[in-house]
Amino acid sequence: MSSRIDIQTVIGLFFASIVASGCATIIDGGPQSIQISSDPTGADITVLNMNTGDIVTQSATPYTAVLERGAGYFTRGMYQITLNMPGYKEQTFIVEGAVNIGPYVFGNILAGGPIGSLIVDPITGAMWKLEPTSIHSLMSQEDTVPEQGKELALVITTDAPETAIERNP
Repeated sequence: MSSRIDIQTVIGLFFASIVASGCATIIDGGPQSIQISSDPTGADITVLNMNTGDIVTQSATPYTAVLERGAGYFTRGMYQITLNMPGYKEQTFIVEGAVNIGPYVFGNILAGGPIGSLIVDPITGAMWKLEPTSIHSLMSQEDTVPEQGKELALVITTDAPETAIERNP
């Protein structure tokens, strides 16, 4: 009889832990990896947390940024990712949280309940999924501008005085 109570206790604790926790936290919790690449490779990356104004990381492509999904209770994570490379135009991308429909909504209906959907998942940030999940930038070259002091001047010889025109024999 004692072993039967132990099995029932274990099963009861198992189901209680599922009901008392957030389903999205269990299934898809924690920070999210965002793949960042560029063509050509080697672009400088700056990741800015738009919720706090802090720079999260600086690196070069290719790079995998590990970013928090949430920024506080019921607050989605928002990031600005900027790619720079000499001779190329700067590229800026926004990565932001969207409701993690499967694990958060349906998972909490099936298992997490109100504790998961109103407390655990919003606090841990697991209710959010960052989008886009990857960034690939085709870097475009900057327009070329002549260096200072090396401008090219065109002169139409028919309008110039005869003394200003140098003739080759």
